[in-house]
Amino acid sequence: MTIESSEVSSELAKVKVADLVNMSKIENTGLSASNRPEILTHAIDEAFQQLSKLSHSSWIYNGIKDSYRLFNGRDEYQFIKQIILNNTGQKEFLFLDLGAGLFGFSEYICEKLERDKEIPEDIKVNFVSVRGESSDEPYKVITSKKCAQYQLSAFPIEQLESAFQRIKEAHPDFPQIEGKVDFSISKMTFLHLVDPLGTLMQAYQLLKPETGYLICDGFYCELLNDYHRDSLDPGFFEGFSQHHTLYLALILSGAQVLINPEGLTQRLQQFIIKRKDDQQLNIPLQYSTRIANSREAKYIQHKLATYQVQDETWGAFLECLFNVKQNFIGNKALYKELKPYFAMMKPSCLSFDESFEFTRVN
Repeated sequence: MTIESSEVSSELAKVKVADLVNMSKIENTGLSASNRPEILTHAIDEAFQQLSKLSHSSWIYNGIKDSYRLFNGRDEYQFIKQIILNNTGQKEFLFLDLGAGLFGFSEYICEKLERDKEIPEDIKVNFVSVRGESSDEPYKVITSKKCAQYQLSAFPIEQLESAFQRIKEAHPDFPQIEGKVDFSISKMTFLHLVDPLGTLMQAYQLLKPETGYLICDGFYCELLNDYHRDSLDPGFFEGFSQHHTLYLALILSGAQVLINPEGLTQRLQQFIIKRKDDQQLNIPLQYSTRIANSREAKYIQHKLATYQVQDETWGAFLECLFNVKQNFIGNKALYKELKPYFAMMKPSCLSFDESFEFTRVN
């Protein structure tokens, strides 16, 4: 149903997503790993050099052998299993873990696939797991009847495209990655990247068009927005534009996106992206030449890229999101597809990506 004016003021409701979509369709947003400012590229290289010297991470989510349980506590194995069962004519699948720690997630999933009698015996699962820390065996392959696990260490995650190309050149048997990934996951990894949005755009390119999924959490960015600071109550967007601007940027990106705003914090805590077609992700933000020190130094101790919005009319639309309470925000079709996966009693979704009207889907 359409959201009533009592929930969103009539003035704010006049802001149409269609107008924002049209404004976001720019040939070059400036946000691409290939267009990173030189100062940002240097910060990424510096961060990777420091990380690749480590042999073990002290981060609490370091890849123990279990499910990550990102979206409301559900075991991702059920999601992966359903992908396999829903594609009966497909015999080969590709899964990807970005920031795999001790590689426990892929080991957990592959062990369950081997034992699950509902999974066809003649399928092949290639599970690629990457981490930035080093190891004695930077390229390790573990094979079983249904699965081949590729465990890659000292891997520059923020340079996904070129890094996978080099792996393929050095190891011809390594699976083709770009446009082939059925399911990708990242647990508390993007939080530690210098350029999380540029890396997200690369990860999106790896997904299979029309059917590939990415589940991610722990996403934190530095956003510059002079319009918000100058035109609104200074306290209104304190800690607010950090996540709601990202909500809108992802929803206008050309992908099917579903965001779970209910987390320990109000940043972009959990989201699912489904690749819509063979087009690139077009996030309507642009790089700033400023490099920031995170304001959350307790958790993030590295340099961060900064981004800025391209149009000041976002302000009113973002206030709509702030004033409306819901479980999920995003694509209605994706929400309906994944609704059985969510571990909550009565989920609902604020959707505005199909009819360009605000609708609540139960």
